[in-house]
Amino acid sequence: MPTTMKDIAEKAGVTRSAVSAVLNGTTASRVSPEKRELILRISKELNYRRNFAATALKRQTTGLIGFICGGLYSSYYSELTTAINEYAAKHGYRLLLTLMNGDNELDMNYFGRLVSNMCDGILMCRELTSEKEWIQETVLKNHVPFVMLGSVMDKLSSVSFDYLAGMEKAFAELLAKGHRRIAFAGHAGDVNKLNAYRKCCVANNIETLEYFIAHEHDLNSARDCGLRLGACREQQSALICTDYCLNIMYPGICSSGLSIPRDLSVIAFNDTRQSRCFVPALTSVSLAPDITARYGMDVLLEQIKFDRSASQTVKTVMIPPELIIRDSVAFNALSTA
Repeated sequence: MPTTMKDIAEKAGVTRSAVSAVLNGTTASRVSPEKRELILRISKELNYRRNFAATALKRQTTGLIGFICGGLYSSYYSELTTAINEYAAKHGYRLLLTLMNGDNELDMNYFGRLVSNMCDGILMCRELTSEKEWIQETVLKNHVPFVMLGSVMDKLSSVSFDYLAGMEKAFAELLAKGHRRIAFAGHAGDVNKLNAYRKCCVANNIETLEYFIAHEHDLNSARDCGLRLGACREQQSALICTDYCLNIMYPGICSSGLSIPRDLSVIAFNDTRQSRCFVPALTSVSLAPDITARYGMDVLLEQIKFDRSASQTVKTVMIPPELIIRDSVAFNALSTA
């Protein structure tokens, strides 16, 4: 049978409340340093493991923040996860990470379990399509604190970036350097940036030119996309994509003989370490993960403070993106502008 606090108390010759105070870090100051050391030593000898389920039931809290994202292939998601984990720890929470793998039935089944008191609140960063309405209704039905990161929800709180403003800054930089043949590369689920790109093309009377990676994280698909860019090199002088997409397309771009920025100027969204370490360093639209994490945690912690049965005010935070000028954009030598 598992070791209990009563077992530790009997062996240490102290009360159960003293053991609880030391192991839970509540009123441990009332226990003498000698007794505290003895309790900790005996708990280790008896291989004591706290029953977190019982603790959560008693306190009506789990001490966990759930974070759902589509995968950690991209540096953006790994940096965002690290930042959320740090902010959660500062407030006494641990992170429960869930990766959705694209199997809708399995993903939605697990999401339903996650909102059923597995954690004190949920952050999510994932492009949603058909499942968006179902997720909103499930969250509202379970009265769970929830914040969406990177996209705006109709009925739930969100922390996102103004993608259109970021795309307008990217276009302004490229147009100033004489580029009017501006392409976009990404995957079909990258809805926010794709819609912003299309709006900027219309506003500037530029023909859209879009390249898609068939399978988001498939390196062969990405290389093929890079090869298509090279095969159509006369069609575009500049490219807008994420730093992650550029990195996985780069073998195909190099195989085509294209050089950045000599043959192709690039502005990348995200501004992760990939952008700063790329050669040449990428001019970037910054979607700073640390800022997203901080605002997301602030909004979520506000919700956690309130009674779950009470209706929550929907809060939408829009972060203005910044354009970071580096070395990946050159003047278009063929421009007649």
